[in-house]
Amino acid sequence: MKEQTSTFFRQIGRAFACGVPLLKSLETIYLESEDKKFKELVLDVLECMQVEPSFYLSLKNSSANFSPSLLGMVQACEDNARLDSGLEDIAKAIEENIVPAFFNMKDGKPLDNETVTFENILLMAVEKNASDIHILPQNKNYQIKFRISDRLDNFYSISKDEGLFLTNKIKEISCLRLDINNLPQDGRIRLKVKDKSLDLRLAVLPTVLGEKLTLRVLSGRHIVLNPEQIFTSKKDLQKFQELISTPFGMVLFCGPTGSGKTTTAYTALHSLINKGGLSIASIEDPVEYVIEGVSHTQVRSNIGLTYSAGLRSILRSDPDVVYVGEVCDEDTFLMMNKTALTGHLVLSTMHTTDCLSTIEKLMELGVEPFNIATALSTLVSQRLVRKLCFECKEEEQLAKSIAEKLNFSGDIKTYRAKGCDECNHTGYKGRVAVYEFLKITKELKDLIREKNLSKIEEYINGPDHETMLNQTLNLVREEITSVEETMRIFS
Repeated sequence: MKEQTSTFFRQIGRAFACGVPLLKSLETIYLESEDKKFKELVLDVLECMQVEPSFYLSLKNSSANFSPSLLGMVQACEDNARLDSGLEDIAKAIEENIVPAFFNMKDGKPLDNETVTFENILLMAVEKNASDIHILPQNKNYQIKFRISDRLDNFYSISKDEGLFLTNKIKEISCLRLDINNLPQDGRIRLKVKDKSLDLRLAVLPTVLGEKLTLRVLSGRHIVLNPEQIFTSKKDLQKFQELISTPFGMVLFCGPTGSGKTTTAYTALHSLINKGGLSIASIEDPVEYVIEGVSHTQVRSNIGLTYSAGLRSILRSDPDVVYVGEVCDEDTFLMMNKTALTGHLVLSTMHTTDCLSTIEKLMELGVEPFNIATALSTLVSQRLVRKLCFECKEEEQLAKSIAEKLNFSGDIKTYRAKGCDECNHTGYKGRVAVYEFLKITKELKDLIREKNLSKIEEYINGPDHETMLNQTLNLVREEITSVEETMRIFS
């Protein structure tokens, strides 16, 4: 049956590569097969194919009980628009016993040790609300690390052999090339573990000790999209509500990796869709969360669907609001500019440290200052600040020089992190966002057109503009975070 199953995938892949529709390929394989059991399998998939929207769902909902590894590879091939070549790789993986064709069960659990290990890692990551999973090769073992609240910690280790098998298992589920271990590869995994639907983005990086795997958990984590919970400051909440009430213009959410800017952007989309009466579309790489009512489109550069190409298509679909995952080049920004100037609200993100560096980065991308000033309406910069663990925080005696530098009077109490079981001995538990809203006024537009960065910096740091540092120092005064955390973020 293994040989016939590999032939099944190979024949479909070759026929599909020649332009033969999947349904027609299945019909041909069914008619040409002489094995009764195999004909039943093909017929089952064929019948599912007539009602299901994808090949992956047809296989998954058939009675053949295909293995999760195989199904994951098929789904990854469809997601990456490489079903033709991918099915050939799957056939080869079945023949070489790299991936099982069918799911062997014992007491409801898979017999595959690597699958069990991978499931356990994922379940622990979800339980701890980790944003990233690192599988790191060392001299004698592999370390499994989770990033929780912006801190990367080692949770446990597995043997070198286990790590190698696990690496290949994750790569095969992602439909990556198993014969390549000296070049970076990127993939995506969608699977269900113990009734939890997970969407993972995979990055494979070759190192001198082996391949390092980094998995970004895009779904399965608890994500809050309620503005009242995200914005702890009433002033910031009011600014945010004013921002999403704007009928047109461009808003950029800025911050380094892990600052929560994507969550804030998705909160804006969620709030806008809840208002009703709006057509909202997005072009993203990747689509991190799916919001009901928003038309999400995934960038696929290998078939010509870039950010700018996607934007051109979206404009023909009568949108009111457009979300662009990231401003990555001049062409994308200019298309966003055109979209905003034609009466649309455009939201996007940029990997920058603050509002000033966002303007500088746009200029570095080659965008002319007059184009930056024309449609840009608001910049929102942000950071995630770790909150002190309430169970173990302890009062500290702040050095006089630091207190003067921070403009703290002698009667202000400050606390520092200590560490206990409740906070995994980090001294911090949970995070809170601090924001910096910069409205692009006429005065600021003139400064941008003049490319006067020093004057722009003076304007941003003026008395009328509340900075992220000031907000964080208020959190120190309110005993929510520490001076140490403030220095870590803003030093």
